[in-house]
Amino acid sequence: MSEQERLRELDELVGEYVLGTLVGDERLLFEQKIRVDSIAADAVQAWENRLAPLQNSVEERTPSSAVWRGIEQRLGFVEDKVEQSFWSSLRLWQGVSAFATAMGFVLAVVLLNTTTFNPQMLYVVQDQQNTNWIVRASQQQSVVAIEAVNPPQLSEGKVCQLWITTPDGTVHSMGVLPHNGSINFPLIKAQQLLSSDAELSVTIENSATQYKNSPSGKIVSQGRWIQI
Repeated sequence: MSEQERLRELDELVGEYVLGTLVGDERLLFEQKIRVDSIAADAVQAWENRLAPLQNSVEERTPSSAVWRGIEQRLGFVEDKVEQSFWSSLRLWQGVSAFATAMGFVLAVVLLNTTTFNPQMLYVVQDQQNTNWIVRASQQQSVVAIEAVNPPQLSEGKVCQLWITTPDGTVHSMGVLPHNGSINFPLIKAQQLLSSDAELSVTIENSATQYKNSPSGKIVSQGRWIQI
């Protein structure tokens, strides 16, 4: 299998994992893989970065009591004699389980949007004394928030990418920095990534490049977390 085919297979597997459609033993095996494989872990982080902007499109709403009653009834928490044989169907419960799993990440994104964010770490990306981005992070909440302030102009096909090098020397891709607005996303291995000894850097990369072990483009910012 070629390197390109392996990356494509990894991308499909990561997509299933993040969306919640990878279940059972396959999910457990993949979770073991991302604990020891930095490429797989970075791929998961990249997928979560792609889905993070979904939170900006979700409006906070309080479901009515009728909606909750309907959910309880359909999940079988409220007895329904008329529909009892229907709800005892194995196929139906498998469908409910798959749907609930797939909604797991969406619910996590919604929680990020509705839960108060309390950052303890800060990193400011600057260029010639101009602030380009502000990166804030919470180790307790395992969340990073990136806000675009005055991003530099880039040539077509180029993006700025954030990297974190942990104290053990492992480089982790944190994804592409936004050119407007802000994004919040959950972190894997937050304790290591948000260590005061971790080194942050921003490089200019080709937008088509994915899942590299380390940055290859020009470094435009480099430093460490500031505790706030």
